[in-house]
Parts: sequence; structure tokens; C-alpha cells
Amino acid sequence: MKNVLIFSVVLLLLTGFVMAVPNAVISANPTNGVAPLTVAFDGTGSTGNIVSYSWDFGDTSTANTAAVNHQFANPGTYNVVLTVTDNESATDTATETITVTPSASSGIAIEGDLDFGDENQVRETTLTKTITIKNTGSNTLTDIVLSSTAATKYGVTFSPATIASLNSLQTAQVVVSLTVPDDQDAGQAKAGIVAATGTASGQTVTAQKDILVSAESNLRIEDVDYEIDGGDSGDLDNGEDFDSAPGDQITLTIKVENTFSDDIDIEDITVTVEGEGDVDVDEEENIDTLRDDDSDTVTITFDVDSDADEDEYDIDITVEGEDENGASHDDQWTITVNVEKKTHDIQIINLELSKTTVTCENSITLEAELSNEGTKDEGSVVIEAESALFDWKGRLVNIDIDEGDEYTARFTIALPKNLEEGEYPIDVTAFYKPDEETDTQSVSFTANGCNPEPIVQTHMVCRSNACVEVSGSGNDECLLNSDCIVEEPEFPDGNVVYGNSGQAIPNWMLLALLGVGVLIAVVLIIVLLVRLAR
Repeated sequence: MKNVLIFSVVLLLLTGFVMAVPNAVISANPTNGVAPLTVAFDGTGSTGNIVSYSWDFGDTSTANTAAVNHQFANPGTYNVVLTVTDNESATDTATETITVTPSASSGIAIEGDLDFGDENQVRETTLTKTITIKNTGSNTLTDIVLSSTAATKYGVTFSPATIASLNSLQTAQVVVSLTVPDDQDAGQAKAGIVAATGTASGQTVTAQKDILVSAESNLRIEDVDYEIDGGDSGDLDNGEDFDSAPGDQITLTIKVENTFSDDIDIEDITVTVEGEGDVDVDEEENIDTLRDDDSDTVTITFDVDSDADEDEYDIDITVEGEDENGASHDDQWTITVNVEKKTHDIQIINLELSKTTVTCENSITLEAELSNEGTKDEGSVVIEAESALFDWKGRLVNIDIDEGDEYTARFTIALPKNLEEGEYPIDVTAFYKPDEETDTQSVSFTANGCNPEPIVQTHMVCRSNACVEVSGSGNDECLLNSDCIVEEPEFPDGNVVYGNSGQAIPNWMLLALLGVGVLIAVVLIIVLLVRLAR
């Protein structure tokens, strides 16, 4: 009896232990179907003292309720896992597989590119490309036709041009041929589209692909030379750079070439040079015609701003032209100007004369504006101005100009008498210290000569009483009539003698002055003789 009691107690304990373990059970409906597929999941059939449910649907989605509806958007096979937890934190899992199939569809695609030629492509050449036509749907495609919208000059053909049928996901290859015409512009351009059109379950489906055609440019920038006024020079290739400084004048010599070898001219060629910022240039030069395998050069000059910041400045050089077949050609280079300030750099930024045209002036004034574009303060600046044509020179020394500051120097230029007619340049040179030249500029004035016209005094001579004196004139003037004439004074040998006023002196006045002079001389001689006699 005692043994029976012990056995009953043990059996009861084991039964309680087994009943405490949770058991996860999944109910799913449906378990397969066409995308998008909605499935109803239920975990309430799980046993045990369940306190929580956790669903993992295999498509990154989850849920935490006993029952849930979930939609599978994409075709595929999904393993759905349910995890249940009881009040003792014991867990159990169950798995259900859901299969989602694609819906019935119709579709067609063109795989592969239709890019014909490259930057070196010769015109009047036939090229081929192979593309793949694919049935991307689940329905069978039939009566597939290839077509093109490209102009007739491209001569686009297909091989084969039709495809009888393609099953789901089946493919077929098609060879597309195209001729690059002689008037094809350089570079790449869209020539049209290729279309593949078929029928699936009574529905028309179409795929399209752009046709892109490239051709070479036979107008090339062959070479670029640079020269800095009073400084460096050199040869450049595309993408290269050179050093410059604020205030520099830069000259580019650009060589342009026609690379055709089959007697084709390129005409109306434009060469453009563009830059921005402190190297602001926008210049254009033209070349009328370049024959095949010929070249020509253009020269473009521009300035770096005198107050330019230290930086790298891109200069774009573009050439454009059109050949006799109507095809456009172009080429573009980019070079870089590295602007670096000099340690010592005194620049002449402006020259101004008080007069640019002179006649009988004794002097004119020159103003020269200087700017310290270097990186150092300067205390020994010298500026010289001179004209070799009339032997004048001015010089100012020991001028202080701090970095970034300006200074105005003034010179009074003495002009020689009887300066001949002509143009007279004044050369101005700046030095950051004696004998260390940094800049030179010139300004000119024009001399018209100093030869004033004589003022001839005239008077009336009356020949009859019919000439009446003008009342209040005080100059013995008469009213002119047939009996009055105007007489001009006569001068010996045709010469005119000038006084201080520049007016002609009449002969009687000269004789009077001469008589006074003789009288004074006689008096002086008499006085001298009297003194000697004593």
C-alpha cells in the first residue's frame, strides 16, 4: 500500500511537469498563391500557459498577436516562424512555409546598348551592334517586329527584323547595322530609337532603346604657347598649367589643325578663350578656312587683375567650325593660370598727363599711380620718368608703400621752346629699390608746334568826303564805300616783328624807337667826352 502511494505521488508530479511545457501550433490559410498574396495566420492552437506570441514572416516583417493577416508582395518562398512563451518563460517554435508565385504578365525588353562609334569614329563607315530581345512576362510573346525612327541617311537595318515567338523569359539576339553619315556632327548625338513590338494574350507590348551615334572631330587644338609680358614663356598641353602674377599681361598663341586627309575643308572657324574671376577674359578670333592637313594660329592677349588673389584660374579654349559637308567640328582645352604674388612687386597702375596736346606751354604735369602688389612693405621705392626725344628726366626716391597700398607720384615736365610737332612718349619705370625694376609703362602727348599767327593792324584811308567818321569809335574808322580802302602796313623784306604781346609792330614805331636809341647814344657819347676833357 505504501509503494502504491509513493508511485501515485511521483506520477502526479511528472504529469504536472509535462503539462507546464508550451507547444507552438501554426494555422495558415492559404499557404500558396499568386503575388501579392494575403495569408491568415493563427497561433491560438498552441498549448500551455501562453503569455506571448512572436511572428517572423521571413520578409523582414514581424507581429506580436495570436492571430494576424500578412501580405507577401513579391514572389518567393517564405518560412514563417511562430515563437510562443509561457508564464514560466519557457518557449516553443513552429514553422510554416508559404509559396508565392508571380502573377500572369506580359512584357518585353531590349538588352544591350545601341551606342555606335566613339570620339575617333570616321564618317561614312557602317557599324553593327548586337542586342537581345527578352520576354519578361509569363505569357508567350508572338509576332515581334523591330523598327527604327532614325533618318534614312543612317541606313538602319535589323537581322532578323522579326521574331515569331518568345516564351516566358526566353531571349533572341538581333544584329543592328548603321552607317555614320558624312554630315554627322562631331561628338555624340541621338539619331532616333529602336522599338521591339509584340503581342501577348491579345495585348500589344513594346520596348524602346535610344540610338546614339558618335563621330570624330577633325578640327583640333594642336598646340598652345603662352608668353608673359617681360617674363616666362612656354608650351602647353590640355590640362597643364603655368605660373603668373597679379598685373601680368599674358599672350596665348593657339595652333588649330584640320586633320582631314581626304580634301575636305573646314570653314568659319571660331577660337574662343574664356576665363572668370581675377583672370577675366572673353576673347574671340576667327579663321576663314583650313584645308585638309593644314593648320593656322591665332593670338589672344589678356591681363591678370593687378589685385588678383593667389589662386588657380581655369582658362577654357574652344574651337568650332563646319566642314563642307555640313558637319560641325569642335575641340576644347582647359589650361590653368596659377596666380602667385611676388615678394617685391611695385606696379604702375595709371599714368595721366595734365595735357595730351600742347602748343606753346612751358610745362605739363605727369601723375603716376603706384601699387604695392607684393607681399612685403617697401620703404625704398624709386620711380623714374623720362623722355629721350627732348632730353628730360625726373626721379623720386625713398618712397614708402606698404603691402596693398597705393601712392601717387607727380612730376613737372619742363618743355623746351620751339618744340617740334610730333608725338612724345614719356617712359615711366618703377623700382622696389634702386636698380631693381618691377614695372615700366609709357604715356604720350602730342606737340602741335609753337608758331602763332601774326596780328596785322590795318587802318582806313578815305579817298573822298563821302567817307564819314564813325561816331565814338576813336579809331579814325570810316564807313566803307567805293571811295574808301583798307591798307595794311608794309614790313621790310616781308618780315613781321613781334612785341611781348605777340602783335606786329608798325614801321613808324620801329623808326621812332631807332631814333630814340640814336639820341640816347649821342647823349652818352657827349657826356663821356666832357668827362674825358676834364
